[in-house]
Amino acid sequence: MGEYSLKIFYESRSPKLPQGFWLRIGIDDFKNINESHGNEYGDYILRRTAQCIEENIGPEQSLFHIVADEFAVVDFSGGSVQQAEDLFHEIKKSIYAFIEQNQYKAVYTVSGGIVKNGDVDNSFENAMKLSEFALSEAKERGKNSCYVFEEEEYEDYLKSRTLLRQLHHAVNNGFEGFEAYFQPLVNAANGELTGAETLLRFHSPEGGMVSPGEFIPILEESGLIIPVGRWVLRQALDACREWQKILPEFKVNVNLSYVQVLKSRVLTDVRRIVDEFGVKPSSVCIELTESGYLEENERFDKVWNGLKEYGVLLALDDFGTGYSNLRCLSDLKPAYIKIDRSFTLKALNREYEYRLLNHIVEMSHSLGLHVCVEGIETEGELTKAKQTEPDYIQGFLFGKPCSRAEFTQKFFTKQAG
Repeated sequence: MGEYSLKIFYESRSPKLPQGFWLRIGIDDFKNINESHGNEYGDYILRRTAQCIEENIGPEQSLFHIVADEFAVVDFSGGSVQQAEDLFHEIKKSIYAFIEQNQYKAVYTVSGGIVKNGDVDNSFENAMKLSEFALSEAKERGKNSCYVFEEEEYEDYLKSRTLLRQLHHAVNNGFEGFEAYFQPLVNAANGELTGAETLLRFHSPEGGMVSPGEFIPILEESGLIIPVGRWVLRQALDACREWQKILPEFKVNVNLSYVQVLKSRVLTDVRRIVDEFGVKPSSVCIELTESGYLEENERFDKVWNGLKEYGVLLALDDFGTGYSNLRCLSDLKPAYIKIDRSFTLKALNREYEYRLLNHIVEMSHSLGLHVCVEGIETEGELTKAKQTEPDYIQGFLFGKPCSRAEFTQKFFTKQAG
């Protein structure tokens, strides 16, 4: 029975649905089976999977084949979430037995999404929507498992979809709502301003300022980080060009998303935009995380080396957050490494990490690299951090991220006068 039959069946039980559950089951990576063995064999897998499900369900449970590689078991017998989970695991056992019996010609797994009848508001469309979300969550969390619907997580999902629409609108309307903020970078030896890191902010038309931790992952997942990244670079260079009239050696740091490295002509973009604003390439420092080097060596190397040949400075960002290894420093030879605040905090409060920070700075200097320590917020932290002899310091002690106008007012108005 298909989706239409499910709709008729479901609505015949409305509006007073008994307790029970929806268990939506999907074959993981089903298209790989079709591509490897052909559509006819794929249809055979669908039939046998349906049999594996059917042989495990009870008399008050009904099975429906709703879309290509997905099935729904609807329970109106008052079954609990635990019973739904138990049913899913029994179905998995049957599928494993079939795979073994079939001599492992096609090895596959299934994921499941579970929704209680009480969560669906007697609406077929809502039941389909919530069960689809639950199955999608199971697949996103690693597949071969089941996920039980949670209202709070669904609300977060809807919120992220709303935010995605707002971000799309902003990109298509002159980047309305986006703003470049700047945080000072200072010389560790004398405390003088040497540059600024450019940080992206977004003002939602409905909810005000949105945390970067919320909107940047959405930009990356959607690919919108590519046009937004170009916009940020232009904002940074326009500000840099202005500030260099007062401080000629001023440099601006810009973060480059790994999505930009993988999915855009970022090397061409950086060259074109730097040339467009007429600043020296060495006035720009591109910050990249070393995780990209470890995960996608060839593509990362091409972009890294291309930027270096063009003359922009390169910083290995978030050093000390888990990916760090000496081979990165040896192979990549960045101009700077930036010590992440999480590591800085540990180093300033624990003897072992503090000695390690000392060694990192010494080793970096021996390789001809500069070191920037991030996250300094108090005079006490500054004093202890300076004892390791880094080259640059960044943190709230010297200034929180702020708008271009505020940055100009705070750091350049007196000098201009």
